[in-house]
Amino acid sequence: CELCKADAENPDHLILHCQTASQFWTHLGIAVRHASVSQLWLLERPKRIPTQHYHTFLLLCAWQIWKHRHDVVFRNKEPSLLRLLLSCKEEARLWSCRLPREDRSVAETWCSIFCSNM
Repeated sequence: CELCKADAENPDHLILHCQTASQFWTHLGIAVRHASVSQLWLLERPKRIPTQHYHTFLLLCAWQIWKHRHDVVFRNKEPSLLRLLLSCKEEARLWSCRLPREDRSVAETWCSIFCSNM
């Protein structure tokens, strides 16, 4: 793994179990210990994360973890939980326009969750 140098790169490791990814999920209160990417949708939702669009929240997080890895591997950036959380917050703001108008407050809650973990 280009991020942690500790394990083989595979989807489960990169998105859920790499040290950086694992710290990220732990900060959000999402248990991923024995999870796999193919069962991402089965991750238990912490109470502070809205039920509405929870699967979208998980996709946003997984996508940002992948982009973070890309920055480390191809742009020689250091792994950074803070930078990952900031990128999630920025992306949540962008994705809010894709949610139904009456649900846009959900994305604001996501932003608050990312901010509270910085």
